[in-house]
Amino acid sequence: MSKTLELLKEHPETTKLIQAWYMDKMLESFKDESVPSDFKEMMRATPIDEDKIGKMIDGAPRLLFDFFDENEIIIETVHNGGKWWYSINGASTPNFFSSRKEAEYGSIEEAFQLLNDKIVNSDL
Repeated sequence: MSKTLELLKEHPETTKLIQAWYMDKMLESFKDESVPSDFKEMMRATPIDEDKIGKMIDGAPRLLFDFFDENEIIIETVHNGGKWWYSINGASTPNFFSSRKEAEYGSIEEAFQLLNDKIVNSDL
């Protein structure tokens, strides 16, 4: 199992929100009237599975930055002196990364946990 699939399974509440967010983005792209309404309904009824979401996240972790922004978890990646790091809601990580993608992935790992805790503790 990939690291991202583990992340999705470990944080089920965050995963549900991400699935809904990706579904909303996909349905937005179907606003074109040339897409048949029965196809739109079929897509609405079929959730995006964790494998597909995992592959999208693996390929580009920063795709989730807008999602986390909407949930008040603001991620910034920073580069200085040949190293990358990130901050979430203004708090910097003590970890350094050799690439932007590694820093982005590290940030979403932390953001998953933060959002899952937020959901569980507030009964959203």
